[in-house]
Amino acid sequence: YALASSGYRPGGWNRTGLSQVSSASAYGTDTLWNYEVGARTSWLDNRLIVNTVAYYIDWTDIQLRVFDVVSLAAKIQNVGKAEVFGFEIEVDYQVTDNLSLSANYAYTDASLAEDYSLNPPTVDAAKGTQLPGSSKNSFSLFADWQRPLTSGIKLLVNANYRYISSRANALVSGGALGDLPIPSAEFVNLSAGISYDSGVSVSVFANNLFDERAIQSRASLGPFLDNLVMTRPRTIGLRAGYQF
Repeated sequence: YALASSGYRPGGWNRTGLSQVSSASAYGTDTLWNYEVGARTSWLDNRLIVNTVAYYIDWTDIQLRVFDVVSLAAKIQNVGKAEVFGFEIEVDYQVTDNLSLSANYAYTDASLAEDYSLNPPTVDAAKGTQLPGSSKNSFSLFADWQRPLTSGIKLLVNANYRYISSRANALVSGGALGDLPIPSAEFVNLSAGISYDSGVSVSVFANNLFDERAIQSRASLGPFLDNLVMTRPRTIGLRAGYQF
């Protein structure tokens, strides 16, 4: 299949911050074109599913949230043009009637397509600079196993692993703490439970099994202050549900 699509976000206004030195400011609309080509395939009597897609995104007048050192507030500013090249593949394999294995991988190269700078330089980046929050490599592995316990009850076990590579945190310069990249991270989740033909299910789960303390985002509040948003720590619990 092939796809071409376009979208936009309307512009708006930034309010004044803690400092009254600067007044409210406007930011404009950003637009993009997305082009995709891919394939969805099935093999081995539909026991093996392989889907893949490659895409290119042309993004102009990017709306980017930055910290304005003049107004001492977060603001949205238009930050020139970017290009995104990406590739994704997912594989699902029904090994047996009871065991299913899945994997997916994504590669993303998202960067500025032109030099950009402001004066004062709340944003100052050269062509080729990686866009904030964009991870070049990520992949996940899944295993699902089930076994009938009685004619109306099944035992269900799931394990999954997720990896995300390091990524830029901000499109700024000057060596502030907020410039530091976000490190790579990996997570393992487990769950086991039973389901009834009536629709009732009960399971125990352990999310972030190895208690990975990973940074989701970071914001510089000055040369010595670094505000971090972390992932949730290890979480163990009981889940009950009803499907109807």
